[in-house]
Amino acid sequence: MPIDPKLIELVFRDTSRKLELEPLCRRVIEGSDFPQYSLGAIFDDEERPEFTQYFGESFCGFFTPVRQFGTQCIRWPQDILNHVWVSEGLGCDWKYDAVIYIRCRTCESRIGAVITFAHELQHFKQYGLSYKVWRAEGLCKQVYSGAPLAPWRFPSEFEAQLASQRIAREVLGDEIVMGYAEQKIEEKSDPDKWRFFQGLDPDESFDFLERTKPWVSDYRDALRRRFPARSNKDPDFAKDNWWD
Repeated sequence: MPIDPKLIELVFRDTSRKLELEPLCRRVIEGSDFPQYSLGAIFDDEERPEFTQYFGESFCGFFTPVRQFGTQCIRWPQDILNHVWVSEGLGCDWKYDAVIYIRCRTCESRIGAVITFAHELQHFKQYGLSYKVWRAEGLCKQVYSGAPLAPWRFPSEFEAQLASQRIAREVLGDEIVMGYAEQKIEEKSDPDKWRFFQGLDPDESFDFLERTKPWVSDYRDALRRRFPARSNKDPDFAKDNWWD
């Protein structure tokens, strides 16, 4: 069912960007089915070397379920952490279940911000609506032993790219979104990613579970050894239907 809008908070550190970006981001959210978790989306107003050192210079944003996994060994700038971690009196806790972060450079373009926000929202949906599949794919990445792969070769990223292209085209229009991708290619700004983005068919159907099953099958023995299920929430790789 559609999420309660109160469960998604948009935090714009640059109020001048808020005037342009918030209505577009609200359109991205409208009418979609999201998990009933609280989500904070931070649109930054300065570049953070702490994040580029971890994610690489070409990253646009990220999603993380902070209540379950914390900051995952990433050093967050204190002023960003202050948006999501609340200390009152003797108590302290996460303000949200999950966080989306959009870097400053991405926020400078309404097109880039909409595409990235829609992309990270898809990861939020994967986490909240298909947790065992999302978790299994993440563990597959940890045991993967082949040659380095482009991120979109993994099901979660493929689906997020597909969803972000489709939603951005609905919000901004086909020519604007495809023109932005072409501009990125011409600028040699992560051109392989944008060529992949350009070539996606927005009408393509995507089954996250079915696309993840072959990955689990290929690495089942390693997954079973390294990541035994510790609760009924975890994917149980000892079972054929590990997603149930």
